Amino acid sequence: MNWLYYLLEANLYLCVFYAGYCLFLNKETHYTLNRIYLLLSCVVSFVLPVVQIGWLKPVETVTKTIVIIPQTAYQTTVQKLTVRQTLTFNDIWVYAYILGIIVLTTVLFIRLYQLVKLTKATKTLVDGKYKLINIEGSNTAFSFFNYLFIGTKTQANNIIIRHELVHISSKTLS
Repeated sequence: MNWLYYLLEANLYLCVFYAGYCLFLNKETHYTLNRIYLLLSCVVSFVLPVVQIGWLKPVETVTKTIVIIPQTAYQTTVQKLTVRQTLTFNDIWVYAYILGIIVLTTVLFIRLYQLVKLTKATKTLVDGKYKLINIEGSNTAFSFFNYLFIGTKTQANNIIIRHELVHISSKTLS
């Protein structure tokens, strides 16, 4: 199996399962069911291309090339063939995929660096199981592991802090 076909099929299955999630489970409040569905759909999306469902199987074509080289008794000529490499559609997909990996990995590391910078630049208040970090001049609030980030312009701080503490205690994303 060509690995490019595998990646394309796996991404196709991921899109189908995610569309199913958006249509049926997105508004549900059973978060455990949602998490199980999302985790299992990721695993199934990477296993299904290996199983090869019939209509997605790539068609294998066998081509035979017969080369006849005329030879004479006194002289043997060898023709040198020049092979030009052309950019194919598959190559474009591979390069686009690699570019996407590079861009998204770069964005991930930039965001992680910004989080680390936020935790070191601001004052943190340790309160038992979490660290409260005030973000000056912002109205956002989120949690990341045991860190609770909250803006100084945020309304209803106590309600938001309680909400984020639920995420911290259950180790889920906010």
